[in-house]
This record gives sequence, C-alpha cells and structure tokens, in this order.
Amino acid sequence: MHPLEKKIDRIIRSHTLVQTGETVVVGVSGGPDSMALLHVLTALKIPCYAIYVDHGLRPKEIPEEISLVTSTAHKLGISCEVVEADVKGLAKKEKLSLEHAARTKRYEIFTRTADATGATKIAVGHTADDQAEEMLLRLIRGTARKGLSGMERLTENGVIRPFLDIPKQELLAYLQDRQIPFMEDSSNQDRRFLRNKIRLDLLPYLEEHFHTGIRGTLRRTANILAEEEAYLAETAKFAFQRVVAETSVDECSMVCDALLAEPLALQRRIIEQVLIDLQTKPSGQHIADILKLAGNKGKNGSLHLAQGLRIEKKNGQLSFAFPRGRSHFRGDR
Repeated sequence: MHPLEKKIDRIIRSHTLVQTGETVVVGVSGGPDSMALLHVLTALKIPCYAIYVDHGLRPKEIPEEISLVTSTAHKLGISCEVVEADVKGLAKKEKLSLEHAARTKRYEIFTRTADATGATKIAVGHTADDQAEEMLLRLIRGTARKGLSGMERLTENGVIRPFLDIPKQELLAYLQDRQIPFMEDSSNQDRRFLRNKIRLDLLPYLEEHFHTGIRGTLRRTANILAEEEAYLAETAKFAFQRVVAETSVDECSMVCDALLAEPLALQRRIIEQVLIDLQTKPSGQHIADILKLAGNKGKNGSLHLAQGLRIEKKNGQLSFAFPRGRSHFRGDR
C-alpha cells in the first residue's frame, strides 16, 4: 500500500469519515486532486460511485475530461455517471457569479446522486492548499469565526474531505508514483475569479515577502478556530434553550432580558439560529439590528426582513413571525 493511501486510511478511521458498509459518491473532474481521491478510496476498498458534472463552461476540454473519468472508473470497476448542469442559467436567474452557481449546482447534483444510489457520504478532493486559499478568500470577503474555521473535514450533510491536511505536492507525487493520468482545468488560470488570484498571486507574494510557511500557518489557525467554534456552538445550544420560549418554522419568541443576559457572542448565535430555524438567511447586519432593537430599553419597535419576516418588540418580548405569510410585503398592515 502506498504511504499516501496508508495516511488517508488513518485519517478516515480516526475521524470516522466513512464507516463499514457506507457507499461514497466521489466528485471527479479529471483534475489531479479528484483523480487521486478516486484511486485512494478505491485502493482502500471503499465502495464508490463516481460522478462527473459537466458545467458547460469549457466545451473544448469537457469531452476529454469525460473520457478520462469514465475510462478510469471502468478500469477501477466502479460505476460512473456524467450529469449536465445549467450553470449559466442558474447564475442569470439567481444573479450569482459563475463560480458560485457552479458550486451550487455541483453539490445539488452530488446530493441528488447520493439519494438515488443510497450513498451516505459525498467525497470531494479539497487539499491543504485549498484550505489555505479558502481562509484568505473568506477573510477578504468578510466572515465570522465559523467562516474562518475553513472547510470542514466532515459536514452535517455528509460531505467528506479526506485530503484536507494533505499538500497538493504530495498528491502530485502519488499520481506520478502510480502513473495516474489527470488533466488541468484551464479555468484555474483565469484571474477573473478571486480564488485564482489568491492562489496565483496573493499566496506566492505572502510566501516570498512575509512568511514562507504561510500556508501551514493558515491551516493550523483554521484547525484551532474550528475546535473553538465547536465549543461555542455547543455552548450556544444551551443558551438557546434558556432564552427562546417557543419556535417553529413560522414563528418564535423570547424575553429580551433573557437574551441580553447572555454574553454578546452567544446573543449573536441565538439570533442567527432563530433566523435559520425560520428558514431566513441571516446576515451580520440583520443580527446587529435585531440585537439593537432588543437592547433598546423601555422602547417598542419592529423590523422587517426578507420574505415578509417581521420582528416586533413589545413589553420586553421579542417576537418573530410572518404576519402576512412568506412574501415580499413590507409595511405595518
């Protein structure tokens, strides 16, 4: 067994990424990371189902990638599926960047495939280098502690990232040792995408002019923040139970004094969880506005958020509801 395969076997076992009897959907693009992932998981005798998502963005490269992925899956004796995704259509409809739309469609397809095949996990090939890039990307765009924890090795939705502690160079060495063919995605050199500018320009600049070990530093920082985030998330669960009187998908209420008695960090998390429970996307500004309303002593008031969500403060009570249903209505009637 190759040293990398042994290392990944230990990682999977120690973090319980895959349990005996589970089938894993593997996202395979034909690139070095995903090709290495498919071969490693197969070598570890983990039942796999390979899937290639055709985003329709690189028509000249796609046929060759599909050929490589499907032929590789056949040689490894595993099932493989090619699925087309209307990325441009989603981007236009939802006003998303192509990068965001591609990711959304990709994971949507992975999840649908897992449901159809009975797979319980979805494996993707993010590496330690990707984690460092993600840290800087989130920092630049703005995020809280949870965001700075980076990508998770195992998510609540069953996405696993066995390579998250493995540098890209180690994967390339494995591919060479095993003589595994792969392709390079030309869009990875497109500096119109912020992630590419971080990888091609910012990280090399930081390595040359500030700290040669910046990638490792970013990964270790992500790990520390992830551990602290897990503790705070668990603490917030108990705080939520102390503060929130009732909650459902349509309404929620709490006593303002009970909310304000908690540390500010937990106040934010409680409000965030309430908005999530109400199936409303929370934002930092929304959370700040709600806390300001709750902390306005002796004064009543209200806020109107997206989808018709109304937050009303009255007699020291904070209530969340959709008085006219989920709509774009805004107003007092």
